[in-house]
Amino acid sequence: MAQAQHHVLNPFDNAIDLSTTNGCKIYKDGIKPLDDKFDGTSNKATFLQTKVIDASESRFWAAICELEFNGEDVDMLKQPGTLSMEDLKVHCDEIWEGDINDDDTYQDQIRLSMMGMFLIKSISPALHQ
Repeated sequence: MAQAQHHVLNPFDNAIDLSTTNGCKIYKDGIKPLDDKFDGTSNKATFLQTKVIDASESRFWAAICELEFNGEDVDMLKQPGTLSMEDLKVHCDEIWEGDINDDDTYQDQIRLSMMGMFLIKSISPALHQ
């Protein structure tokens, strides 16, 4: 019996190898910003949140956005304000301090980097600090 093939319908639903041309292309595609940059106004905040959630789902960032906090499952994107900036920093530090030789950790680091670049590029330059 032939072994079943693994078919990928979305290039982000696979390990990303930045040492390959294809991996670099996937990364570059993953950091493409929103066409309409967020300008910081409250009337566009919901729009930004919706677009970031959409991007996180289509670019497979959900795993780095979901965590356990105080015994509860938290989705940072769908439950904004649940975590303080300090709690968020601790979560990100745990990802960055992980063993880069562990492929799951490395993939989380790549996805965190992609999401960060996407966010930076999707806000108005006037908001950068």
